[in-house]
Amino acid sequence: MQGQQPSNLNMTYEQFQEQVRLRELQEQEQARIALQRAGADSGSGLIRQLIQELQNIQQEVQLSANQLQVQMDAQKRQTERLVQRIQQAEQLVRSSLGAPGAAGNTVQQPPVQGYTQ
Repeated sequence: MQGQQPSNLNMTYEQFQEQVRLRELQEQEQARIALQRAGADSGSGLIRQLIQELQNIQQEVQLSANQLQVQMDAQKRQTERLVQRIQQAEQLVRSSLGAPGAAGNTVQQPPVQGYTQ
């Protein structure tokens, strides 16, 4: 079965989530079959409680995965903004170095009205 699974590196987030959901469903079915083989009464209250608890855990995991994705997206946007600011600063430095006065040839600026240098 390993040869049938696509590489996680080539999947979108939605494809990954679908793969996780399918795997969980498969595991639930395998657990149900194992319980039946072990002679457990699928109608018993204990089994229902266990199934409910597993479903609750599954929902919590899904919620956590969604929150993580939102945080990763926000972090990516913040990183992209920082990269853009760095590029702008680099451009400013480059244009300053090419401007008069950048190589030690300082240009005297006129004094601001009311202030002297």
